[in-house]
Amino acid sequence: MDRLAVIGLSWRHADSAWVARCTVPPEQRAPRLLEWSERFGVDELLYLATCSRVELVLRSHAPMDLASIRRALFEAWVGRPSTPGEAERWLRVWHGEGAAEHLLMVVTGLDSAQVGETEILGQFRSALALSRDLDLAGGMLGWLADEALRTARKLRLSTGIDQGQTSLAQIVLRHLRCEQARQPWPVGLLGVSPMTERCAVDLAAARIPVVWINRDPVRAQQALARSGASGTSLALDDFRQAPPALAALVSATGAPGPVLEGSTLRALGIRNPSTLVVDLAVTPDVDPAAAQAAGLRRLGIDTILAEAQAASQVREASAVEARLGIDDALEHLRELCGAQALGPMAKAIQAHYHKAAQTALERLFRTELHDLRDDQRASLLQWSQQWAGHMAHLPTTGLREVVREHGPAVLDAYLRHAQPELARDIERAMALQLESQTKGGAA
Repeated sequence: MDRLAVIGLSWRHADSAWVARCTVPPEQRAPRLLEWSERFGVDELLYLATCSRVELVLRSHAPMDLASIRRALFEAWVGRPSTPGEAERWLRVWHGEGAAEHLLMVVTGLDSAQVGETEILGQFRSALALSRDLDLAGGMLGWLADEALRTARKLRLSTGIDQGQTSLAQIVLRHLRCEQARQPWPVGLLGVSPMTERCAVDLAAARIPVVWINRDPVRAQQALARSGASGTSLALDDFRQAPPALAALVSATGAPGPVLEGSTLRALGIRNPSTLVVDLAVTPDVDPAAAQAAGLRRLGIDTILAEAQAASQVREASAVEARLGIDDALEHLRELCGAQALGPMAKAIQAHYHKAAQTALERLFRTELHDLRDDQRASLLQWSQQWAGHMAHLPTTGLREVVREHGPAVLDAYLRHAQPELARDIERAMALQLESQTKGGAA
């Protein structure tokens, strides 16, 4: 775990404006990840962006210059170089075992404003799927991510931290219920996103009708059908021209700037002066000043997160139990990454030496030894493989002993100085073995 790192910021020390500045649009994430992996010289990357955090998880077979990477990420995310100390102030860094622990805390929902929140599981799975599609999570990072998801599922079942209002959408629903009880208008949903889709499911369960607004009304109609809610879909342009009367409007698009301008907001207020606007977009869909000028009440993501944090205080008992579960999971990771990983490591080293010997001898057969008979070539190949096995015996046997005596950190030190190809082969073999052991234990 020594070559694992997490760099990012969250609701704990940054508001939604900073989260928005550091959020890469979904359509740009694939090329950005490929660019960062090459620029930072790392083998595996995972980019997690939610309404309350932006974090990059890195894994490398070689040492990482985390100070330089942090400054480079700040420039990439914010769009300008950092002033002295600015990147360090805004972007937190976790390294080694601390990074693994942080990853477990995030995926389990213990590092969320709303303890036990459920959206993080889907967001993390999507981030992992993208990294795997780009071949950026095929080794130890991929295995650790899967282990974090397994730990989260286990702790949610055993501790009950996901009981009650654990979703930001559920907090929003409480506001929507109050508004709809006072005035029987439908609730508007602006944009098709995980947050609006979750709100639609909750609204359907509460039998509250919706008007789903999207640039593509067909996509909105499809989302409406999936949710089971009653209501209609509406094109964004049509809504801008003539907004219907709504009890509330929930907005959560990925647009880079405001989606609704003053004229639309004024018309919305004329239809119902009490309309509540709940803006869940990281980059606001509704400018606060424009909403105020139109006489509309607006709740932004910062307000919802503050409510979530306050509600989390009643879940302290479950959180303490889950935190102890994180400690157990971390100890399990230490064991898996230690002596149990030595078998695949030894096989990878043996295979590397055998391949190197064979490649070198075949090159000689094409040059200085091109005139040898087939039986002579076969004898030399046999001898080279025996010699390769002999040469690989010392490092594999020695590593077994020192890892057993001094722990897995020794293996991390060895990999830092190994040839890059050998280090990658060892990491992939270890990840496959660890994945096999974990699945076998789960079965």
